[in-house]
Amino acid sequence: MKEIFPKKVKDKQEELNELLERDMFLLKKVSNNKIRHMLTNIAISHSILIEYPEHKTTHYKNEIRSLKRDATRNLQQAWTETKNELSNTHEVTPQLITKILKTVEPWQTLHPIEGVRSYDAELQNINYHPPSPTKILGEIHSMIQETRKLDTPLEKAIYTHFHIARIQPGEDGNKRTARLIQNAYLCSSNLLPIIINSKLRSAYLDAFEESIEAYYNHDNIYLEPFSTFLLNRLDDSVHSYMANVKNDSLCR
Repeated sequence: MKEIFPKKVKDKQEELNELLERDMFLLKKVSNNKIRHMLTNIAISHSILIEYPEHKTTHYKNEIRSLKRDATRNLQQAWTETKNELSNTHEVTPQLITKILKTVEPWQTLHPIEGVRSYDAELQNINYHPPSPTKILGEIHSMIQETRKLDTPLEKAIYTHFHIARIQPGEDGNKRTARLIQNAYLCSSNLLPIIINSKLRSAYLDAFEESIEAYYNHDNIYLEPFSTFLLNRLDDSVHSYMANVKNDSLCR
């Protein structure tokens, strides 16, 4: 497989492996598992706000509160199912993607056999048209095959995040599904979830668009903008985790 990631992704994986080995005794403690759970919940909350920034407004408070509560519940349910699935299989399947999409956004009507959207889609604020419905399953199978060739969980997580968001297999909930699968990959390998703060929504979408453009221009290392952004967010998660571990230890 040609090199599609900048070298710093592999370097970051090695750094995380060293951290994991050095601090394994911390990760096994119940209190620190709680910290990891807390970070996952934070990632889910921000994932909702990224897609629904209007939840931050003061208009229609009751309706917005209800929407946010339902969306959070759906994403938490999808998280439990996905984490369990990837912990056992360590691989995404088209059926799993469909299952997550239907859990994240239960209202959507996906193709009864293929389990994907049945009409052409567009991405808001991005000059890009996702694959037509007849090409979606082929693109997903290609993504799965290419993921198998990647060396590290971090590469697999970022690669899957990017391509599910690019393919847009569902009518809605695609990027939430992509972020959820990314973090399930990481957590199933005892790594921390990537938290994309909703305040960085524009930077997140800009990095995604840069990598989309590079992908269709056939640039070799097309994932550099997107992976750079995500690596910085992973650093934030690691710093938050270690700070909480330290504070927890001091309170004992």
